[in-house]
Amino acid sequence: MTDGKQAGEVAKQASGLASSVPQIFYDVIARLTPGAAVVVVGVVAVAGPGKAWSSLRTNHSGWASSYLTGSLLLILAIVGFYTAAVLLRGWLAFVSEFLPFAWSNGRKGLVQLAETSKSKEYDYIKLVHPVAGNRIAKLHSEIHMTQVVGVGLVFAALASWISPFYETLQKLQLSACLVVGVCSCAGMWLHLIVRRNSSIQNHAELLGFDDDVVVTGLLPDMSKKDD
Repeated sequence: MTDGKQAGEVAKQASGLASSVPQIFYDVIARLTPGAAVVVVGVVAVAGPGKAWSSLRTNHSGWASSYLTGSLLLILAIVGFYTAAVLLRGWLAFVSEFLPFAWSNGRKGLVQLAETSKSKEYDYIKLVHPVAGNRIAKLHSEIHMTQVVGVGLVFAALASWISPFYETLQKLQLSACLVVGVCSCAGMWLHLIVRRNSSIQNHAELLGFDDDVVVTGLLPDMSKKDD
């Protein structure tokens, strides 16, 4: 009996950890990663690419002895690699998916797609099949990431033109790169929304979701009172 009780406690702790991990990953992907990327791009846009790079090289020798700074640079590198991968995939999606969709459906189609809500099906999937719900939550977080990075790049482009620290030619070059980044975010945004909606629909059908039927037995019956 003792072994069974210990196993039950371990299973309970594992379940609690499993439920908290998706939220941690959501915060990392949807908030920390795009926030860090936008801050770095914003600093480069204000100071100028040349000045930012020379400042990094000048101070690198003094930073090398700091484990804290080394760890920070490692984290920023991981964030940069992850964001770059999303943007590169997003550029392909912008050319192959976003432009054809926008050409066929126009602005109204994009707005309608963005406003598509399947919240009831999503809640049902999370309740019945948490693993599938966690995968969809990751898609939600990546959609949020593309939105934050896209808006951040727009503001960085505006900030570059206000900055007095570098010349117009460099501003044009940086703005061109930022415009490509915004287009990549738009393409990845559309790609992820389509994937999320189709995933919710497929999982809801496979798990027997019916909008007209009240599912019973999945939640405790609060109408019953203890004797």
